[in-house]
Amino acid sequence: MEVEIRDQPSFAHLQVQLEPGESIIAESDAMASRSSNLEMQTRLNGGLVKGMLRKFLGGESLFINEFSCPPGSKGGDLVITQRTPGDIRKK
Repeated sequence: MEVEIRDQPSFAHLQVQLEPGESIIAESDAMASRSSNLEMQTRLNGGLVKGMLRKFLGGESLFINEFSCPPGSKGGDLVITQRTPGDIRKK
């Protein structure tokens, strides 16, 4: 998996390149675009009760998406953004 921060500082987003067999989890509203060969599965963030607590007490998404590149396929690209314009920094 290769991750690159692009278009800093005001409209930063992550360009993620997944290789076959790799996956990444992101909040439900984070995807801006993806390659057609990547698979996406949506589920509750920690189950119903924990998900509701995270949503209302922590401001997190109720749902999360898992993006995966199936084994035997070619790699794929995924663009992940944040809700509001701003910068992303590597720690």
